[in-house]
Amino acid sequence: MQLLKKIDMVIEKAVEYFCIALLAAIIILCFANTFMRYLFNSPIIWSEELTRYMSVWLAIVGAAATVRVDGHTALDILQGLIKNRKAKVALFVLTRAIVVLILIGLFPAGIAAMQTLGRSIASSTRLPMWVLYLSFPLGSVCMIIAYIRTVPEYTRMILRGEKE
Repeated sequence: MQLLKKIDMVIEKAVEYFCIALLAAIIILCFANTFMRYLFNSPIIWSEELTRYMSVWLAIVGAAATVRVDGHTALDILQGLIKNRKAKVALFVLTRAIVVLILIGLFPAGIAAMQTLGRSIASSTRLPMWVLYLSFPLGSVCMIIAYIRTVPEYTRMILRGEKE
Protein backbone atom coordinates (compact mmCIF):
# COMPACT_ATOMS: atom_id res chain seq x y z
CA MET A 1 0.00 0.00 0.00
CA GLN A 2 2.89 2.37 0.72
CA LEU A 3 4.21 1.86 -2.81
CA LEU A 4 0.82 2.82 -4.26
CA LYS A 5 0.76 5.97 -2.13
CA LYS A 6 4.23 6.93 -3.34
CA ILE A 7 3.25 6.34 -6.97
CA ASP A 8 0.13 8.40 -6.42
CA MET A 9 2.17 11.23 -4.90
CA VAL A 10 4.45 11.23 -7.96
CA ILE A 11 1.40 11.35 -10.26
CA GLU A 12 -0.10 14.17 -8.18
CA LYS A 13 3.08 16.26 -8.35
CA ALA A 14 3.49 15.55 -12.08
CA VAL A 15 -0.08 16.72 -12.73
CA GLU A 16 0.47 19.87 -10.65
CA TYR A 17 3.74 20.80 -12.36
CA PHE A 18 2.30 19.99 -15.79
CA CYS A 19 -0.65 22.32 -15.14
CA ILE A 20 1.65 25.06 -13.83
CA ALA A 21 3.86 24.77 -16.90
CA LEU A 22 0.86 24.83 -19.26
CA LEU A 23 -0.64 27.89 -17.59
CA ALA A 24 2.70 29.71 -17.68
CA ALA A 25 3.16 28.82 -21.36
CA ILE A 26 -0.36 30.02 -22.19
CA ILE A 27 0.23 33.35 -20.43
CA ILE A 28 3.64 33.88 -22.06
CA LEU A 29 2.39 32.92 -25.52
CA CYS A 30 -0.69 35.15 -25.30
CA PHE A 31 1.41 38.06 -24.06
CA ALA A 32 4.02 37.54 -26.78
CA ASN A 33 1.38 37.31 -29.48
CA THR A 34 -0.37 40.47 -28.27
CA PHE A 35 2.98 42.26 -28.09
CA MET A 36 3.93 41.17 -31.61
CA ARG A 37 0.51 41.98 -33.05
CA TYR A 38 0.15 45.50 -31.68
CA LEU A 39 3.76 46.68 -31.66
CA PHE A 40 5.08 45.10 -34.84
CA ASN A 41 1.82 44.31 -36.67
CA SER A 42 3.14 40.77 -37.08
CA PRO A 43 1.27 38.21 -34.93
CA ILE A 44 2.59 34.77 -34.14
CA ILE A 45 0.47 32.79 -36.57
CA TRP A 46 0.41 29.49 -34.68
CA SER A 47 -0.06 30.96 -31.18
CA GLU A 48 -3.87 30.92 -31.12
CA GLU A 49 -4.06 27.28 -32.15
CA LEU A 50 -1.36 26.17 -29.72
CA THR A 51 -2.93 28.19 -26.90
CA ARG A 52 -6.27 26.52 -27.59
CA TYR A 53 -4.72 23.06 -27.45
CA MET A 54 -2.85 23.86 -24.25
CA SER A 55 -6.09 25.16 -22.74
CA VAL A 56 -7.82 21.85 -23.53
CA TRP A 57 -4.98 19.95 -21.88
CA LEU A 58 -5.03 22.29 -18.89
CA ALA A 59 -8.79 21.89 -18.41
CA ILE A 60 -8.81 18.11 -18.70
CA VAL A 61 -5.65 17.28 -16.78
CA GLY A 62 -6.34 20.09 -14.33
CA ALA A 63 -9.65 18.43 -13.50
CA ALA A 64 -7.63 15.61 -11.92
CA ALA A 65 -5.89 18.10 -9.64
CA THR A 66 -9.28 19.54 -8.70
CA VAL A 67 -10.55 16.06 -7.77
CA ARG A 68 -7.78 15.73 -5.19
CA VAL A 69 -9.07 18.72 -3.21
CA ASP A 70 -12.75 17.88 -3.85
CA GLY A 71 -13.00 21.20 -5.62
CA HIS A 72 -15.37 20.39 -8.45
CA THR A 73 -18.67 22.24 -8.52
CA ALA A 74 -21.32 20.01 -7.02
CA LEU A 75 -24.97 20.23 -6.19
CA ASP A 76 -24.50 19.48 -2.52
CA ILE A 77 -27.83 20.85 -1.33
CA LEU A 78 -29.04 17.35 -0.56
CA GLN A 79 -25.83 16.51 1.27
CA GLY A 80 -26.25 19.64 3.41
CA LEU A 81 -29.80 18.66 4.35
CA ILE A 82 -28.80 15.18 5.51
CA LYS A 83 -27.81 15.05 9.18
CA ASN A 84 -26.88 11.37 9.41
CA ARG A 85 -23.15 11.03 8.69
CA LYS A 86 -23.49 7.51 7.30
CA ALA A 87 -26.14 8.71 4.84
CA LYS A 88 -23.86 11.62 3.87
CA VAL A 89 -21.04 9.16 3.23
CA ALA A 90 -23.31 6.96 1.13
CA LEU A 91 -24.39 9.96 -0.99
CA PHE A 92 -20.79 11.19 -1.30
CA VAL A 93 -19.51 7.79 -2.41
CA LEU A 94 -22.46 7.27 -4.78
CA THR A 95 -21.92 10.58 -6.57
CA ARG A 96 -18.18 9.96 -6.95
CA ALA A 97 -18.81 6.39 -8.14
CA ILE A 98 -21.17 7.72 -10.82
CA VAL A 99 -18.47 10.10 -12.05
CA VAL A 100 -15.89 7.29 -12.14
CA LEU A 101 -18.30 5.07 -14.08
CA ILE A 102 -18.91 7.87 -16.58
CA LEU A 103 -15.15 8.37 -16.99
CA ILE A 104 -14.66 4.64 -17.50
CA GLY A 105 -17.53 4.59 -20.00
CA LEU A 106 -16.15 7.54 -21.99
CA PHE A 107 -12.57 6.27 -21.98
CA PRO A 108 -13.04 4.01 -25.05
CA ALA A 109 -14.61 6.94 -26.93
CA GLY A 110 -11.54 9.03 -26.13
CA ILE A 111 -9.26 6.30 -27.45
CA ALA A 112 -11.42 5.93 -30.58
CA ALA A 113 -11.33 9.69 -31.21
CA MET A 114 -7.59 9.68 -30.78
CA GLN A 115 -7.21 6.82 -33.27
CA THR A 116 -9.61 8.06 -35.94
CA LEU A 117 -9.26 11.84 -35.74
CA GLY A 118 -5.66 11.76 -34.59
CA ARG A 119 -4.34 11.05 -38.05
CA SER A 120 -5.03 14.59 -39.23
CA ILE A 121 -2.59 17.46 -38.82
CA ALA A 122 -3.34 20.83 -37.22
CA SER A 123 -3.36 23.69 -39.72
CA SER A 124 -1.00 26.21 -38.07
CA THR A 125 1.18 24.21 -35.73
CA ARG A 126 1.39 21.11 -37.94
CA LEU A 127 0.97 19.00 -34.79
CA PRO A 128 -0.67 15.61 -35.21
CA MET A 129 -4.17 15.83 -33.74
CA TRP A 130 -3.66 12.72 -31.62
CA VAL A 131 -1.64 15.01 -29.32
CA LEU A 132 -4.82 16.97 -28.60
CA TYR A 133 -7.08 13.92 -28.35
CA LEU A 134 -4.68 12.13 -25.99
CA SER A 135 -5.68 14.65 -23.32
CA PHE A 136 -9.01 12.98 -22.57
CA PRO A 137 -7.82 9.40 -21.99
CA LEU A 138 -4.85 10.62 -19.96
CA GLY A 139 -6.95 13.08 -17.97
CA SER A 140 -9.58 10.40 -17.33
CA VAL A 141 -7.00 8.00 -15.94
CA CYS A 142 -5.57 10.74 -13.72
CA MET A 143 -9.08 11.61 -12.44
CA ILE A 144 -9.95 7.97 -11.75
CA ILE A 145 -6.70 7.50 -9.80
CA ALA A 146 -7.43 10.71 -7.89
CA TYR A 147 -10.94 9.53 -6.99
CA ILE A 148 -9.63 6.13 -5.85
CA ARG A 149 -7.08 7.89 -3.65
CA THR A 150 -9.26 10.66 -2.19
CA VAL A 151 -12.74 9.17 -1.74
CA PRO A 152 -11.71 6.95 1.22
CA GLU A 153 -9.94 9.89 2.86
CA TYR A 154 -12.90 12.25 2.46
CA THR A 155 -15.26 9.49 3.59
CA ARG A 156 -13.36 9.20 6.87
CA MET A 157 -13.47 12.98 7.26
CA ILE A 158 -17.25 13.04 6.78
CA LEU A 159 -17.69 10.26 9.34
CA ARG A 160 -15.59 12.18 11.88
CA GLY A 161 -17.55 15.38 11.19
CA GLU A 162 -14.51 17.21 9.77
CA LYS A 163 -16.10 17.71 6.35
CA GLU A 164 -19.66 18.53 5.35
